[in-house]
Amino acid sequence: MSRYPISKQDRESLSSVSSDSGDVSNGHCCDIEEEGIVVIPEYNTPIIGYEVMEERARFTVFKIRVEHVETGRYWFVFRRYTDFARLSKKLKPRFPGLQLCLPPKRWFGNNFDPMFLEDRVLGLQAFVKNIMGHRDISKSPPVREFFCLDDPPEPLDTIEESRALCENLEEQVYRLNQQLRERDAEIEVLRSELDSLRLQHGVLVKALKLECSLASWANAQLSRDRPQLPSSHAFGLHALNLTLSSM
Repeated sequence: MSRYPISKQDRESLSSVSSDSGDVSNGHCCDIEEEGIVVIPEYNTPIIGYEVMEERARFTVFKIRVEHVETGRYWFVFRRYTDFARLSKKLKPRFPGLQLCLPPKRWFGNNFDPMFLEDRVLGLQAFVKNIMGHRDISKSPPVREFFCLDDPPEPLDTIEESRALCENLEEQVYRLNQQLRERDAEIEVLRSELDSLRLQHGVLVKALKLECSLASWANAQLSRDRPQLPSSHAFGLHALNLTLSSM
């Protein structure tokens, strides 16, 4: 992970990038300053830093500080280059007469070179300044969604805080999944024990039925040879076996 904040001097240079500045970082810009279209932005949206993420697939995240000019309330949004490109694609059919400034993709070379990324920040900042300075574009749903204008997140000061929040949520999900796996294992053990008890019950029932059958046969033989009532103990045991065998 590599983090690169933007210095104060760089921020001043970013703020001086105008919407009709021509080619920025090999991007294509055109003048959108039509009469009555350009307005004083309701929000300040400087790109104040970027970070190269390396945990999984390597990519760069740009940190944008969104501040409401009138109230001073601010928050941060984190966007990849593909997010900017997706926003530009959404805006084109809505405003077909305008071409917005967006630095192109780099097909060759190191996309994570600091100098290249600094140039890309300049190009992206020009793109942001163009859309936020346009009366209609700045109020369009794609732009409001991109900057979270209708549902601002809590102001997290650093990407580390955002990552910490994500890691905390991931940890909670992991613990819940772990507990679920443990519960599943316990249920499987209980099912196994229940199957074992059912098997034992079946064996005992068969044994009792066999004992009852043998006892009945023996009693019949004794009654034939020497007719008399069986003892109370034998009668009680036989009755108990019959009861158990019927369960």
